[in-house]
Formats: sequence, structure tokens, C-alpha cells
Amino acid sequence: MRRRNLFNISFRFLLFTGIFLSSCSKNDLEKENIASATRMLTFNVSQSFNENPDESARGLSVKPDTVHQQFDMGLEVEAFVEEDKTDKSRSNIETIAAGTKVLAFVIDAVYSKIYRIQELEVTSDNKLICEVPDFATYIVFYSYNSTDLMPSTTLKEGDNISAASGKRNMEQYTTDVIWAKTELITTNTTNLGTIKFAHLFSRARICLHCDIGISGFTSVLNNSGWLMAAVDMINGNAGAVEGNRSSLHLDSNEFTSPQTIIYSSYKTLIPSSRLWGQLNLIINNTGITRTIGNINCNFKAGYSYTIHVNIKNNKIVAGWTPNYFQWDAKAPFLPNKIPTSGDDSYHSDNTNSAKNSCIGCPSFEDAQRMLNSGVYWDDKGPSWTAYDGTSYSTGFWVMKKSKWGGIQEISRRVKIFR
Repeated sequence: MRRRNLFNISFRFLLFTGIFLSSCSKNDLEKENIASATRMLTFNVSQSFNENPDESARGLSVKPDTVHQQFDMGLEVEAFVEEDKTDKSRSNIETIAAGTKVLAFVIDAVYSKIYRIQELEVTSDNKLICEVPDFATYIVFYSYNSTDLMPSTTLKEGDNISAASGKRNMEQYTTDVIWAKTELITTNTTNLGTIKFAHLFSRARICLHCDIGISGFTSVLNNSGWLMAAVDMINGNAGAVEGNRSSLHLDSNEFTSPQTIIYSSYKTLIPSSRLWGQLNLIINNTGITRTIGNINCNFKAGYSYTIHVNIKNNKIVAGWTPNYFQWDAKAPFLPNKIPTSGDDSYHSDNTNSAKNSCIGCPSFEDAQRMLNSGVYWDDKGPSWTAYDGTSYSTGFWVMKKSKWGGIQEISRRVKIFR
């Protein structure tokens, strides 16, 4: 009897223990499911700048203000700012580099609170993978479009999104801030397609047109925008912090063979309501250094711009230099230094024909034709330096060679004049 009672007691204890353990295991599993009631969503990502879909209307709205300037050596410069068209901008889908760091804010759509903040990276196949809970949410993505820098934030999990406007990020103009927001994500959402990042700042580049052919250029666009912007990370808007202006270094690549059209790389800027910039330009293989003033444009956030600079040779004075030469000398006359026989700056003893600096100069007959065709005295022409070092901007302008009169016509007029 005792053995049976002992057996019954032992059996009941083991049965109770098994039921208890089974019950604990089930409760733990339920708690685990509640805690991990999340899933991973994958998004394709791209980026774009804004554009006006109405090409004709947009062309009128951004009619350029052209700056015209004349320089010495027969150079003429015109410059204007143009909003990039579809084929020049990133309005078509453009991928974001693999490894780009992205800060993701998962927002509780019901309570308008930040549920979670995650640090993500774009995968090698241009995707973002983000963990979301099994209730209604949406995600805000924020990035510097960089594989090195992860954005930081003073926002915290549990913050109401209304706090975002009071916790703005202070961003520098050199940062390419991009932002995206998903549609509402429900428990049934499995695919949101492509998330397109918008640029919160502007960008600009230079397109240099030069018919003499150049190997490259360096430039600085001064007063192009603001140094800092206060960015609302949740709502995706940026307000410029007015103060000092930024300067953009817009340089081209170096080419071994001269090019007539060269682009610089794009640089970001925090747009101002009106740009009155100055462009300091150095053209590599020409010795040309110029400042082009009053380049202006109403830059807008999220848009892409190209500054076109056209450099032309005035064909009347092309090849002329602001130097003084003695007759057919090999080198220019140096101010306050009188050359002697044997110096390169000394005149040629051959007075009948030119072989050096005067080889392309007008002949006696050419001079007759020019005078007969009319000349124009200009008090503000291209600058040139006389033999004594004095700079002048005065001189004669003549008609194009194709308009010069003939020798016989000159002779007849001379006879009549006599």
C-alpha cells in the first residue's frame, strides 16, 4: 500500500510539474512573439532633383539674366545661370551608392510618436532594409548622401513628432542633405516599391565654353548661398540661417588635349532668395584670370543649376597683346629699359619685310584701306601698355577686313580730294 501511495504521489507530482513547465513555456513563447512582432521591409532607393514638367513654361520662368563683359586681349565673356533640364539633371531615377548611411525614423501613425530610430546602410543592390512593427507606421529617411557620415539627431524614441521643429539639425552647405518619406505602412503592406530621396539644398556647376580650346579651369563662385541651414528632419524642410555667405570651388578635370566645352563637378549650396555672386576664373593653359561679376539667379531648394560661361575672341583684336614692340622685335619693349643692339626687344634692321613680331601686322596698303574705310576712336577700349609703362585704354577701332576698300578706289578718291 505504501508503495502504491508513493507511486501515486510521485506520478501526480510529475504530471503537475509537466503541466506547469508546459504552461510556462507557452507563456514565454507568447511574450516573445509580442516583443518580436516586427518584420523587415525592403525598399528600393533612388534620388532626384525637382523639375518643371512643362518645358515651355519652365523655360519662360527661368529666362536667364546674361552678364556681358569685355576684357583685354580681345576677350569677350558672357555668363548666365540656367535651371537644368531633364537630360542634364537627376530628374530621371538615379541610384544611391552602396554603403550610403541613412538614419531611419519609424513613426507610430496613430499616436504620432517616434517608435524607433535605426541606422541603416544602402545594400549593394541599392536597397534599404528596415524593421517595422505590426501596426500602422510610416518611415522618414534622412541622409547626407555619404558612405562615411551617419547623421546624428537630438530626437529620441518616444518623442512626439511635433517636437521635430524645435530640434532642428544645423547642417553645413557642403552637406548634400537628402530626405524621403514612405506612404502609410499597415500590417498588410509587403512592398512599397521605390523610395525616391529629395535634395533639401540646391546644387550648381559651371559649363565653360571657350572657342580657343582649354585644358581645364579652376574657379570660385563667391556669395553663392548661406553657410548653414536649420533642417526639420521629420518634415523635410530647411530654413537658411542668414549671416555669412558661402563660396563654391567649381573646378574641372585636367585634359591633355584642349577642349572647347568643359564642365566642373556639382557642388551643393543652401539657396538664398537672390544671388549676386562673383566668379573668379582661372583657365589653366591660357594664363587667363578673370572676375565675372553680378552673376545672379533665384536658386530654389531641390533644384539643379548650370552656370554657363562663354569666352570668345573678338575677331577684330584677336591675338593682339597689351605690349609695346619696336619694329619687328622678337620680344616686347620693357618699360623704362631702353634696348640695345642684340637684345630681343631691339628693333629689326630689316625695314623691308617683317619676320618676327610684326609679321602679321597690316601692310602699308592695308593701312590705306583701313583709313579709307573709316576708323573709330574709343576712349574705353582694351587696355594696353606703352613703352614707358603707362597703361591706356584708348585707340582706334577699324572695320572688318572684308569691308576695307580697294587700292584703285583709294586712288580715285585721293585724286578727287586733290
